[in-house]
Amino acid sequence: MGNTALTACLAHNVRMHAAMKRTKWIAVASVFIAAQGCKRPSQDVANRSASAPVVVDSKPQDIGVKFNKVNPTVGAKSEETDKSDMHMKIAMGKRAFEFAEQESTKRVEEVLEVSNDAVTKLRVTFAEDSKTKAEDGKAGKTKASAVTGKTYVVFLKDGKVKVLNDKDKPASSNEATLVAKKYKSFGKPDTLFASLPVRSLKEGEEVPELANAITEKLDPKNKSEKVTFEDTKINFSGKDGEDGVFDVSVTMKVGGFMKMSIPLKGKLRAHLANARPSSLVLEGPMNFELKERDKKQGVEANGTVSVESSCSSI
Repeated sequence: MGNTALTACLAHNVRMHAAMKRTKWIAVASVFIAAQGCKRPSQDVANRSASAPVVVDSKPQDIGVKFNKVNPTVGAKSEETDKSDMHMKIAMGKRAFEFAEQESTKRVEEVLEVSNDAVTKLRVTFAEDSKTKAEDGKAGKTKASAVTGKTYVVFLKDGKVKVLNDKDKPASSNEATLVAKKYKSFGKPDTLFASLPVRSLKEGEEVPELANAITEKLDPKNKSEKVTFEDTKINFSGKDGEDGVFDVSVTMKVGGFMKMSIPLKGKLRAHLANARPSSLVLEGPMNFELKERDKKQGVEANGTVSVESSCSSI
């Protein structure tokens, strides 16, 4: 939908026998190419005597890619998909514990109201919202959430997110909580969209303002999760077809029972013609910070994390 945050859930607080917890994120804007070519001198100028001065009326060339920010509009529809995949293995001698978790959400959103460049009311249908867990190499069990297959209206009232069911009645407490968690910044202009620079971006250029916005977007703002995001860097890598592409890197630090550092790297793609995200893919290894006593006991731990988000207009 319009400039809705394209989020990916990255925060997983891993314990010995529990999965990390996802933190949704997401949303970014798009770009378009602006390039002015110099005017060619007319033929009569070209035929002048070499001794005669030649004046060429040309404008400075604007080299690079600019972001064409398009605010959300009522009636805009989009299909948004978020996926995450986490695998972890901890071993000590002959004993080993393996854990895998996948989460998948697919929803269709329609903008119903816009105020001050922010979506303040929308209709959302969850085609899928599920989680799959597997242990020790066994086949995973998939569990669909209570919102799967249902439609809701999300809006603001007295500064709080409210959720109605498809009969315009207040959604059940459980379902309202699940829906509201996916729209924590609802009613505010998207942080990533607002941080996109209006200047032309050149290939390889670092975009610190966008990096700062992504760090803020990923922050779970919940000290109990003990998750932080550091060293975020975003570089514009150029145009690819109808998209502008960014190289993204960020390190996720997880505290708690078993500390770890997860350097995530990937690509962010955004449509050139409007301010809507195309896709985001990030992945990286889990680097566990084992204590000395664990190392002496022969404890080994490793794993991987990947997230993928996409958004398309319908």
